[in-house]
Amino acid sequence: TSWERCALGLPAFIVILAENQRSSGNAIFAAGASELVETGESLRSTLKLKLEKSIANTNTLKAMSKKAAVICDGAGVARVRQILSSFGITRE
Repeated sequence: TSWERCALGLPAFIVILAENQRSSGNAIFAAGASELVETGESLRSTLKLKLEKSIANTNTLKAMSKKAAVICDGAGVARVRQILSSFGITRE
């Protein structure tokens, strides 16, 4: 869902629940397209605090939205189709 969200330009608060989510979650956070919320005893209060801060400053959400849209433009299918066409593979 991270890539779909980025293609739509939606800001997010990412909670990493499994180790296989860590690299993509950290990368999206490093790109400025999300907030990263660590799990633990204070998950609920940390998430609430980050949400309140973001709602109070809509510029933060707008910036995350723009950065998310840069990560994934949603045009991957068109690019794959173009590559396949260059090899003479077309839909019949």
